[in-house]
Amino acid sequence: MENNNENNSNSRPPVRKLVRINSSAVQNPPQTEENPVQQKIEKLMKQKANKPVQQETEPVQQKAEPVQQGARPAQQGAKPVQQGAKPVQQGARPAQQGAKPVQQGARPVQQGARPVQQGAKPVQQGARPVQQGARPAQQGARPVQQGARPVRQGTRPVRQGARPAQQGARPAQQGAKPVQQGAKPVQQGARPVQQKAKPVQQAVSPVIEKTEPAKKEKVSIPKSKIPVVANAGAIMLVLLCGFFYLLVLPRDTVSHEENRNLTQMPEFSVESYLHGKYTEGLADYYDDTVPNRSFFKNMIASVLMPMKGVKYGDGVTLHGGTYENNKKANQKNNTAKKDTAPVTTAVAENSSAETNTAATSEAIEETTPVTTLPNANEPAADNGEITNNIMIVNNRGLMLYGGAWGSELVYADYVNEYKERLGDSVNVYSMVLPTAVSFYLPENYKDISESEKDDLDSMAAAFKGVKNVDAYTALLAHKDEHIYSRTDHHWQHLGAYYAAHAFANVAGVPFADLEKYDKVTLQGYVGTIYGFTQSADIINNPEEFVYFKPKDDVEVTIYDTAFQNPVAGELFFSTENMSNSDYYLTFALDDQIKHVHTGMKNGRNLVIFKDSYGNALPSVLTYSFENIYLCDIRYFDINAIDFIKQVNATDVLFAMNTFSAVSNQYYIKENIDK
Repeated sequence: MENNNENNSNSRPPVRKLVRINSSAVQNPPQTEENPVQQKIEKLMKQKANKPVQQETEPVQQKAEPVQQGARPAQQGAKPVQQGAKPVQQGARPAQQGAKPVQQGARPVQQGARPVQQGAKPVQQGARPVQQGARPAQQGARPVQQGARPVRQGTRPVRQGARPAQQGARPAQQGAKPVQQGAKPVQQGARPVQQKAKPVQQAVSPVIEKTEPAKKEKVSIPKSKIPVVANAGAIMLVLLCGFFYLLVLPRDTVSHEENRNLTQMPEFSVESYLHGKYTEGLADYYDDTVPNRSFFKNMIASVLMPMKGVKYGDGVTLHGGTYENNKKANQKNNTAKKDTAPVTTAVAENSSAETNTAATSEAIEETTPVTTLPNANEPAADNGEITNNIMIVNNRGLMLYGGAWGSELVYADYVNEYKERLGDSVNVYSMVLPTAVSFYLPENYKDISESEKDDLDSMAAAFKGVKNVDAYTALLAHKDEHIYSRTDHHWQHLGAYYAAHAFANVAGVPFADLEKYDKVTLQGYVGTIYGFTQSADIINNPEEFVYFKPKDDVEVTIYDTAFQNPVAGELFFSTENMSNSDYYLTFALDDQIKHVHTGMKNGRNLVIFKDSYGNALPSVLTYSFENIYLCDIRYFDINAIDFIKQVNATDVLFAMNTFSAVSNQYYIKENIDK
């Protein structure tokens, strides 16, 4: 009997105690609408609803409240209802196997609420009930903190392992994507995620109210590469600064050291571009007009130029060649000097500006000194510098004379032609002016320059009907005075005065003493020699520039090179706004015709065909001629013979230095045939 009873008791399911479940004890509702396990249990319950309860069923605890009518039986293994527990509401679903008992005082589960899944944590005391229709929390989800707001209907479940929302956080909007696992909680006061917003990725920093953009991580440079990066950065900085300096800063337009206008920006045209002239002109412009050009040239002269050249035992520095080689070359050509056309000629004054370029150094025959005059040779010097065929010695620049080599005879022939065409009614004079090299070249360097005196004598012997003016002898007599500039290839006004006096004597006109002039002295003069040589000896040893201004007034008219468009002018240009290298320009400009009407009433009208040396002559001849016309032979656009007749000239003077006479003589011929 006992065995049968035991078998019967085992074959029958135990009596299930109904447990009253408080809805507030449920943390999250189940995920699905129907639980298949629950459906199976309900089916078994219906089949055995009428079977009696076994004797072995544990008695209901004393004082347990009666099961309400229609309540479902407790599942197998369910814990007994604690004393004082509230009855299960009608229609409530049975608790799953293993569910924890409802804590005392928990709120009842609302009707239709889904059962708590197995292993779910109990709802904390005071938690708000889950709204009807809310989706169940996933397994392992953390309990909702006390006071948290209820989840809106239709919101997606929080993923497993997600952190709980902080107290007071706003609920997510409907349709918002779930927060990924490991995401940091949203801080209090943050705005809800909008619908269709992208999920926050793992390890994303929490959203902060009035959030600031996240800072980028600093990129660290290995210590071994720091010098390389620093050098590259320095090079780039230098290149950028150089680019800005060359292209943006203003450019000079005039070189005061060289007394010339700098290259201008070329005008663009399709033809010039296709032929390459535009790009060539553009390169010349940027090369010639570097910003602060004078500063860099001074720096080169003081620092770099002394390092150049070939050093000799006596202190001479030669740039561009050696005078020994020049001497050998000239000795080979000496036999043909007087019988051939020019072979090596000096470069005369530049037709584009107030400049001269010295000729190639040549050996010469020694000049025979005149016993009644000072010695033309200077004492030997133990130091000197030769650059660009200019010798710097005793703080003076001397342009080395390359010799005429027969071209002095060509000059004489062209001047003779003027006399032939003008006839006896017009007096024609030639006054070729020696340069400083004839008077200040040290004796121990006499072989590096040809003799200007020899070529002057050769010219004088070749003139026919032309009156020669011996300026060489007149200047030699005053060589110890300030008749030539040390820093410029021109002479001083005092030298022009003595040469003009010699001309006046030949022309038979009166000549005034220096007492008739006011002496004007300008300090700090540095002329064209520095522009040619960049010599620190020149730039560091400026000189005085002195000129003589007639006390009597004269009338000056300036014409263009075609003798048109007259305008009133002055005998001297003002030096107030001139650079200290431009003082020689006070006499005249080359590209104009200057007419000086003096107070003389002798009927003598003088036309001077000249180079820049001749610019200094009209002011010291104002007491000798009634009218003076100053014309540069290089900038003359009309027929010279017609012009001489037009102005009723009585006298024509060719006044230029030896370099111009032996290299620019073709201008003399050209102006006859215009």
